Amino acid sequence: MRNVIIGTAGHVDHGKTALIKALTGIDTDRWEEEKRRGVSIGLGFAYFQLPDGTKAGIVDVPGHERFIRNMLTGVWGMDLILLVVDAVEGVRPQTIEHLTILDLLGISTGIIVITKIDLVTESRIKEVEEQVKTLIKGKLLENSPIVRVSSVTLDGFDELKAEIIRQMDNLKPPRRSMSAPRLPVDRAFVIQGFGVVVTGTLIGGEFKKQDIVAIMPVGKRGRIRGIEVHDVPVDIASPGQRVALNLSGIEKDDVQRGDVITDFNLSRSTTSLDTVLKIADTCNRVFENWIRVRFFTGTSEVFGRAILLSSEEGLLPGDTGYVQFRLESPIFAFRGDRFIIRDFANQETLGGGEILDPFPQKHKRLAEETIIKMKRLESANDEELVKIVTELSENVSIPENDLKFYLPYTGEKQEQLIKRMEGNAIIRYTIGDRQMIASKERMSHIRDKMLEQLSLFHKERPLAEGANYSKIRSEIKADEQTFDLLLQELIKEGMVIRIGNFLRLSSHQTTFSGRALKISEQIDQIYLQRGFTPPDEKELISILSSFDKDDVIDVCQAMIRGGKLTKISDDVIMHSSIVENALNILKDHLKTYGTITVSEFRQLVNTTRKYAVPFLEYCDKIGFTIREGDNRRLVL
Repeated sequence: MRNVIIGTAGHVDHGKTALIKALTGIDTDRWEEEKRRGVSIGLGFAYFQLPDGTKAGIVDVPGHERFIRNMLTGVWGMDLILLVVDAVEGVRPQTIEHLTILDLLGISTGIIVITKIDLVTESRIKEVEEQVKTLIKGKLLENSPIVRVSSVTLDGFDELKAEIIRQMDNLKPPRRSMSAPRLPVDRAFVIQGFGVVVTGTLIGGEFKKQDIVAIMPVGKRGRIRGIEVHDVPVDIASPGQRVALNLSGIEKDDVQRGDVITDFNLSRSTTSLDTVLKIADTCNRVFENWIRVRFFTGTSEVFGRAILLSSEEGLLPGDTGYVQFRLESPIFAFRGDRFIIRDFANQETLGGGEILDPFPQKHKRLAEETIIKMKRLESANDEELVKIVTELSENVSIPENDLKFYLPYTGEKQEQLIKRMEGNAIIRYTIGDRQMIASKERMSHIRDKMLEQLSLFHKERPLAEGANYSKIRSEIKADEQTFDLLLQELIKEGMVIRIGNFLRLSSHQTTFSGRALKISEQIDQIYLQRGFTPPDEKELISILSSFDKDDVIDVCQAMIRGGKLTKISDDVIMHSSIVENALNILKDHLKTYGTITVSEFRQLVNTTRKYAVPFLEYCDKIGFTIREGDNRRLVL
């Protein structure tokens, strides 16, 4: 038998809290106001002792319509529900709304508990049972057993306990029992001498003392100082347990209800979600595009707008459709998380469903391509899901860690899945300390696109030194990590050459013809004539103003690569024959006199300091001379 969370649901004052007290001996009304009013306002917590000695957590949620937000917080993570109906009052409005919420959240295991049977006749009990059977017909709880109890006389509690154990024995592990650890916070407070304490139901994974954790979506980090499960200190908290964490390194204001405590490596929050949404049968309006709603998932509540992807006119009660929600505040969410939406103003439950993609891109409404994507996403198995994520993610390469937001497991099982797909459907590589993956087909497409763009660039500017790195990356819409990986592959294979920030195909040959030939001839004459006082780029463009500026620069750079011109420094270019002649003159001088100063060299070649200094530095750079103080001598 595994860890189980049992929850209550039902109309206000139908005996939920009294039921739990009779079952467990624990009064879940904690606050003075609750005791004074006789109505649960916040969440109550208890535990149920099982025959084998283990404990099941119990969450008592408020039934009053004013506290439906608290009810939604408590119902998150429940495995087994006790739907409570008062035998005196029968089915009431919040009974209906709570059942609707349970159905929308996909909770299918439960027991219908008829309370206060000591106050009514047998015929009334049967009447209420018929009401309940009608109510749950067609719902996920349709086949749930019905148990009668009195919290005063304790009649029926032996049967209820036995039924709870039977239901728990048959429970299947939740979908995310092996996923990354998450604790949606339902309470946060400070205990004098201990510090910040948070409570919630642990979903997936484990927490250990001293673990470093993240508080999402704010991104703060803390350390687990202590753990309690059902008021008992433990070293490890497991999935499905009601847990209290004592956190160090944070302040009370750093965490609040609605936040999630998780693995510190999981730091992505979102304000956009692709979902499949079902409109509640009880909804009394058409659910239209761009409607503003209250969005509930986990223990969080945020405002947002609904983008109807598959319905033009709107969704009617009972309809199901694909919807992207744009949230006004970030949340921390995984694929497969259930959610509820309520009317922004009237506090009516409108519907609920399941998150398909916690990090979607924008889609074109009603487009066939969009609907196909959504259907594919909804029906995907784990391998198909990895393919979809790597094919459709904004960045071509994604951290393997991001798969935790999509898969119902982590660790060795995720590793096995990636290894099965590696080389066939995905490419895997390492950047620093991060493991990255990408779609093999998408990477191949981008590689081809890179070569295509370089080829197109050479066709448009055949004499340019190369295409700008950033411009090519922008053209093919690749993130920097992916682009660099493919670029290194192409360089290694000898297909691309990188010179600084410029890229060119290794097969590209520079040839002068037509207009380029005319420009090169004039540049050649200009640099020959100017000798040791050559023009800079701006002056050269001015001299050749009858030609396009880019063409002049491209031809000049091509002449440098071809050896016709020599780049002395960033600002000085000379004709190569002038450079060769100057080197010979300098060599003869140094052989005769041993050393030379800048001033002596300036007079030797009849130039100015503006050109003499960079030329001698060029000589040092190529290993022709060596500087010793203000003098230079030949390198032997």
